[in-house]
Amino acid sequence: MSIKLSTAACLAATSIALATSAAAQPMELRAVMQDMSKNLQAVVDAISREDWNRAAESAARIVSHPQPSDAEKARIITFFGPDMGRFKALDSKSSDAAAQIERSARAARPQEVIDSVARLQTSCLECHQTFRERFINQFYQPDRITRRQ
Repeated sequence: MSIKLSTAACLAATSIALATSAAAQPMELRAVMQDMSKNLQAVVDAISREDWNRAAESAARIVSHPQPSDAEKARIITFFGPDMGRFKALDSKSSDAAAQIERSARAARPQEVIDSVARLQTSCLECHQTFRERFINQFYQPDRITRRQ
C-alpha cells in the first residue's frame, strides 16, 4: 500500500513540476512575434535603402509567419474567449497590410509601401494595446506560475 502511495505522490509531484516548467517557458507565440518584429524592421531598413526586393521578401515573411502548435493555439483561444474574434480581426488587418507592403514593394511604389507600413504598425499597436498586458499577466507573471502549483 505504501508503495502505491509513494508512486502516486511521485506522479503527482512530476505532473506539477512539468506543468510549472511548461508555464514558465516562453510560448511559441513569443518567438513568432519576435520574428515578425525583425521582419518589420527589415522592411523599414529596406525602405531607407530603396531595396524594394528586400522589403517585399521581408513583408512576405510577415504574411506567412509560422503558426504556434495546435496545443498552444488551444490555450490562446481559451484565454481570449469571446475576444478571439477581435484578435483574429486585428491579425487579419496586419496580414492584409503586410501583403500590401509586399505587392507595393514588388511594384516599386515607395509611397504605397510606406502607407502600408503605417497601417501595419497601427494594427500591431492596436492589438498590443488591447491584449498584450492581459496576455503577459496570464502566461508570464511569476505569481500566476506559483499559484498553479
